[in-house]
Amino acid sequence: RQQPAAVPAPITSQQQQQQYPMPVPMLPLPPAHSSRSLSMPNINSFAARANAEDEKRKKRLARNRASARLRRLKKKNLVDSYEGEVGVLEASLN
Repeated sequence: RQQPAAVPAPITSQQQQQQYPMPVPMLPLPPAHSSRSLSMPNINSFAARANAEDEKRKKRLARNRASARLRRLKKKNLVDSYEGEVGVLEASLN
């Protein structure tokens, strides 16, 4: 008679972490002369980024307004030309 094959015990998360440790991300080190705390964010970079994004947004909105104005003018000209054609065709029917 054969003995049943031994079933291995499931691997626990602790054992898995020992086998495959998670890599630790390397953070850039601040310059040696920097007195800024690592735990405090650099507010100047946030303000600069916000200003740059605000400028981009203003430029995009201005381009969008100009494009919409141009499209309305083109549509108006097209409608005017169609109305002119309709007038000519109605006159030719009479």
